[in-house]
Amino acid sequence: MQKPKNENFRYLYGPVPSRRLGLSLGIDIIPQKRCTFDCLYCQVGRTPKKTIKRFDYVNIGTLKAELAAIAKKDYKINFVTISGSGEPTLHNSLDRIIKAVKIVMGKKTPICVITNGSLLYRRDVREELMSASVVMPSLDGATSKTFEKINAPYKSLDYFRIIDGLVRFRQEFPGKIWLEIMLMEGINDSVSEAHAFNELIDKINPDRVYVNLPIRPAARRIRIPNDEVIAAFMNVLGKRAKLVRNDITDIIACTADDYRDKITQYLKRRPASISDLLKVFNISENDLTVLLDKMEQAGVIIRKRSQQKEYFSYND
Repeated sequence: MQKPKNENFRYLYGPVPSRRLGLSLGIDIIPQKRCTFDCLYCQVGRTPKKTIKRFDYVNIGTLKAELAAIAKKDYKINFVTISGSGEPTLHNSLDRIIKAVKIVMGKKTPICVITNGSLLYRRDVREELMSASVVMPSLDGATSKTFEKINAPYKSLDYFRIIDGLVRFRQEFPGKIWLEIMLMEGINDSVSEAHAFNELIDKINPDRVYVNLPIRPAARRIRIPNDEVIAAFMNVLGKRAKLVRNDITDIIACTADDYRDKITQYLKRRPASISDLLKVFNISENDLTVLLDKMEQAGVIIRKRSQQKEYFSYND
């Protein structure tokens, strides 16, 4: 097993707090930014070249070494979450990643895979996910028209084939499926769209449905629906759907000797406000503000405003 020279990990980030997953250790298995979609709301940015070709991106030996370093620490991790700066199912033999986690972290370690669901029509992809505990696919369009507008898929990806893949996966997968919908003003927030979502949810039969709001900066300007529109949408979906207004909880995820490196790794994956970072890192607000100012002056991070709130993003 290869040993990491330091904790500026290649694949791991966090642990970070999540309202849905608790304290989550992230595994970023896809290089920035390879994806099957070019979603309007993506926090990582635009997809320069969409693809459906699968490759091996992760060195399993290095991943195991990084996991072993984390396992030695006293983190009370609720989930190991496999995601990516792109679409994680673009990684070949995804089951080898899941197996590596269980070998190092323990067989009973809960593992969640966050995916856009675009490749679940493939038998090999579905089979590779069978040993995960939870799979969180997204479904942002209840019609092919809204799907195309929001997700801008790779040219050969067919909306109805993707829906069929989600249905097939439900029939085969022994774990939990938590379906996610990103709600955007004037695109997929109508009552008619909500009714169409209901029909699809009936077909897919997920264990949970989360409706998210695009609160963080994205590559393109999008808006959150107003409260009245959100309430009408949620009323149609009923009790089986839960609205997620913010995925950060008041968990102190970790401490770090080198906050600069830790914060840099965090911001590479997602934009964050000062209040977000204070909830993740055991650091005073004054020290954090000073550090962020220095990182901004050095060109490591940049400030953005979204929904009347200031966020920091990695400057790539």
